Amino acid sequence: MSMKEPAIDRSDEIAERVTRFVTTQLVPEAPGALSPDTTLFGLVDSVGFMELLSFLEDEFTIEMDHVDIDEENLRTVRTIAQLVVRKTEG
Repeated sequence: MSMKEPAIDRSDEIAERVTRFVTTQLVPEAPGALSPDTTLFGLVDSVGFMELLSFLEDEFTIEMDHVDIDEENLRTVRTIAQLVVRKTEG
């Protein structure tokens, strides 16, 4: 039996960590809870996205390539978590 965590559980755990970072470091003034499907565009500014990319690289020991940094991958916490799962499994 594989010791790897199922991708769905890993994605949920990553999403929680990303949400915690976004709500405490980037948009602490955002009202209510940030859902995994909330669009980050308009909530997070360009400097915030740079901070988020740095967080992702440090927190999950991944390297973001220019092809990873696009609107679809960074749209929501869920799409970011899916990107991290792909980067850590691949």
